[in-house]
Amino acid sequence: PDGYFPYALTGALLMAGAVLTSAAGQHSRIAVSNVADTKPAMTLRQVLGEMRDTLSNRAFLWLIFAALFGFVNQGITFSMNNYLLGFFWQFTQGEMVAYVFLLFASMIAAFILVAPVSARLGKRDGAIFAGAISLLVNSGIYFAWIQGFFPGLPGKPSVAAMFALVFVSNSFSIILMIL
Repeated sequence: PDGYFPYALTGALLMAGAVLTSAAGQHSRIAVSNVADTKPAMTLRQVLGEMRDTLSNRAFLWLIFAALFGFVNQGITFSMNNYLLGFFWQFTQGEMVAYVFLLFASMIAAFILVAPVSARLGKRDGAIFAGAISLLVNSGIYFAWIQGFFPGLPGKPSVAAMFALVFVSNSFSIILMIL
């Protein structure tokens, strides 16, 4: 459609601007020579030994697999978002703009909630709790749709109900990634 090129160009320019602004602000702190901090040369055998030690650490492997699944989930969600919002949820352009602000608000909520969740449950149990809440709520949205009892069905689904559930799901998803 006609609106996608300006939309994509605006997004690309905003992202490029944000990256360049961030780089310019951090350049004086990071662009420092570390030649004096030379590390002793390692043989290939030592490098492979350290890799073996790292890859045999179960906690590291769990962390890597959790990150892998988290990033796959994020990639699938981001790639399907325009389709789902436009055709599945039947969002208008105004509702899509509101959705962006909803995501920003859920990020703020996550930063407010992450410390109390971590303090009360600990990092590991807090991450498990946050992941379970996010998974159940996010899956529940589509389960309710498929079963036909999502508010507003039949017809246009309730944007308010969808926004409330996405707010909770996304907040806890971000908490999971932080922990």
